[in-house]
Amino acid sequence: MALLGDDQSAGVRRSLLEKGHLSAVEAFPQKDDPAKRVFPEAKLSTSIFVCGQIGQGDDFVVRTHPAASLEEVSAQLRVSPKEIFAFDPENWAIPSCQEQDWRLAVRIVESKQMLRMAQIATSYQGEVNETNERSRAAFCDDPRAPIALRGANISMYALREASQGEELRLDVKRFLAGKSQDSKAFDYRRERIGFQRSSPQNNFRRLIAARVPAGSHCLDTISYVTDTSSRVDLSLILLLLNSKILDWYFRLGSTNSKVNEYQFNALPVPQISSDHKASLGEIDIAKESGSRLVQRLTNLCSEPGLLPKCVYEVLLGLCARIEVIEGQRVLTKRSDRSHLSPESESIQQVIDAVLFRYYGLSEEEGTFVEGRLGVML
Repeated sequence: MALLGDDQSAGVRRSLLEKGHLSAVEAFPQKDDPAKRVFPEAKLSTSIFVCGQIGQGDDFVVRTHPAASLEEVSAQLRVSPKEIFAFDPENWAIPSCQEQDWRLAVRIVESKQMLRMAQIATSYQGEVNETNERSRAAFCDDPRAPIALRGANISMYALREASQGEELRLDVKRFLAGKSQDSKAFDYRRERIGFQRSSPQNNFRRLIAARVPAGSHCLDTISYVTDTSSRVDLSLILLLLNSKILDWYFRLGSTNSKVNEYQFNALPVPQISSDHKASLGEIDIAKESGSRLVQRLTNLCSEPGLLPKCVYEVLLGLCARIEVIEGQRVLTKRSDRSHLSPESESIQQVIDAVLFRYYGLSEEEGTFVEGRLGVML
């Protein structure tokens, strides 16, 4: 099934799409249940590509099957190569999703004002390569040495004790020895937004991000954006990566557990309007009811993909509130990591409702996306 979306197979995929010989794709994503996967002895997602010698540029059908039988279909999509090139201009991923998912995604990326994440931010893989630095003896037992953060330290809006993996303490002097001052090894000096580079396809979320303070070191199981590699406030990157709209969009073209650079780059993001006429007047986000706040913020939506500066500033304020709440929250069990606190969740609902509108979705379509996230696990 990696042929549907992995970058290693992009050349083959593009050749199939451009030469137009595809007529159907049968996708079997189930790999965890031996009784339901195509090859019981191999934990492997599978797909069948049906190709012919005619039909150049024509639409083709992608059918997704919940188990190993062709008779059972959980989703069917008719798609054209042109739409795929618009959806993912860098990697040309073939989605396996429902028709309504796809039509919404195509409409979003076709919005004239919509940007791609690559236009506002550049991400990097964590600067501490565990394999390489072990060979250089850059890890130590000194309890005073800083812990190298791993993907499992990243929760929504907050850094937490890693839920898995060995704790690694970094001998910073040894790690930096021989490295150039302008290399990413010195990005620890900067504030960053970190996100998990790997999360299972059935995870509660695929995109999980938190602020990484200056002075922290990141293993290569984290990707990050620095305050100098982003052309917008880092808080916008944080709230977008933790939004429902982008988690849904990411899942449409994901065929494995990785969050790759090319997938990050292709994420659609609204641009901030320079129009100073839009105004919200006096607003107290701590006292305003959630529904009233959503209404006030979305009333200024004039065109999908265009975020008024005043709305942008309120969203940053909401993001900051969640960061404070989650930073002070004490988790009593591991499963608490899979959801926000009730207070944070009520704020997140406002953020998501507002973003749905500025991505061009109606209230009903936003409800559809939320429902789809529940069954995409």
